Amino acid sequence: MLNIPNKFSFVICDDDPEDQTLILDAIRAIDITIEYTSVFNGIQLIDLLEKNGVYKHNNQAQPDAIILDINMPVMDGLSALREIKKNNLLKEIPVFILYTLRKDDYTAACRELGVSGIYVKPSTAEGLKNILLEIYKICGGADVILKTQSSLTL
Repeated sequence: MLNIPNKFSFVICDDDPEDQTLILDAIRAIDITIEYTSVFNGIQLIDLLEKNGVYKHNNQAQPDAIILDINMPVMDGLSALREIKKNNLLKEIPVFILYTLRKDDYTAACRELGVSGIYVKPSTAEGLKNILLEIYKICGGADVILKTQSSLTL
């Protein structure tokens, strides 16, 4: 359930800045208030959530959701997911995998770890908006209207 109704707070964990920008543009095309934090690998994600290292003075509440890539340097998404799910203070945060389909299929491993959803990164802006609307609704958000003027391009 959302921490604050009609306000969506999430963390994007993806090593590709362009993918992060596309996700943020898609969220902005949806008529909701958002707060987000971007990190680029699993170590940064865990530090942010546990308020360690450079994040130790972070006063933000836990996010409503985590959007997590699988293939990242330093600590990959599966390793970060394992850390989140074994931490009693973090394991209830919904985690959504959004990854580029490659030779390996991570679906079974992700489901075993209790993810809330697994999505292959879509090739269209509309596909990405639909995924993000679904994530928002799964997290307890109400139906929203897509903004008609969007500069989102993939």
